[in-house]
Amino acid sequence: MIILDAYEIIDRISSKYKNWHRKAILRFENDLFNQQFSIISLKNFIDLIDSIRNHGLEELGAQTDRGIYKLIRVCDRIKEYTKKKSKMPFRNIYSIFFYKAKPPSGILIVDAPGFIFISGISDPRDNYMLRYSDQPAEMKKRISKITQKYELTWWGSVYQPVLLKRCSINASNFNNFIENVEKFFEKYGYAKI
Repeated sequence: MIILDAYEIIDRISSKYKNWHRKAILRFENDLFNQQFSIISLKNFIDLIDSIRNHGLEELGAQTDRGIYKLIRVCDRIKEYTKKKSKMPFRNIYSIFFYKAKPPSGILIVDAPGFIFISGISDPRDNYMLRYSDQPAEMKKRISKITQKYELTWWGSVYQPVLLKRCSINASNFNNFIENVEKFFEKYGYAKI
């Protein structure tokens, strides 16, 4: 058994999947938004955040250049920036973490290559117990079949899988991802916090 937090899970996923290259979601230079080095526009970012909040998810914070483990709430600051051109306390946003309280409960991570959902934890610093031993082959087949049906990929343990989807990050893809995560757990079962 291995104990990881959400940051370590992201690192493991990016090292396992060669196409999961981590980049800055948004980049600011000298307090100006740099579209060229950002993977999403400010308008599309705000649309994405509104869509996530409409699903009842709560922002926990973002991983920025200010520190790996220090979460900074960024969503409202970005909205203020677009209205008032206020200064940004960071240069890059790499990942944004949200908590989903309704079952299946867990952490949603918006990462530059796509979306990640970790069930059964409520904070990125929480321990996620990854159980590698005693994973029956039939359970692996079943989970692979279900994830494929819902256009997802899974990582980790069959007992508490981490679900991910590599796609462009926007409101439409988020809606599709979260609906497929919910359908997956309805079919597979899920851990409750």
